[in-house]
Amino acid sequence: MYNIKPSKAFLKDLNNIPSFYANDVKDFIAFLQNSEVPDEYNTHILKRDFSSVYDSHIDNDIIILWRKSRKQITLLRIGTHADLFY
Repeated sequence: MYNIKPSKAFLKDLNNIPSFYANDVKDFIAFLQNSEVPDEYNTHILKRDFSSVYDSHIDNDIIILWRKSRKQITLLRIGTHADLFY
């Protein structure tokens, strides 16, 4: 079981996510905490400058960026691809 730590940027981004995603985000975090992320989230590690960051899809265009260490998962950012990468 991992400790979940949201970053300040994640908490700020969370305010911009439509409220109907709230349960989906909570469900994902529960899976993440137990280290059992289902394939439906299309989780993968990013490349190049973000090689230690995971990308999981809550919806087609809502993604969560996170990093895992021994006992902690840090939620880095949440938003659309356009919000986070452009």
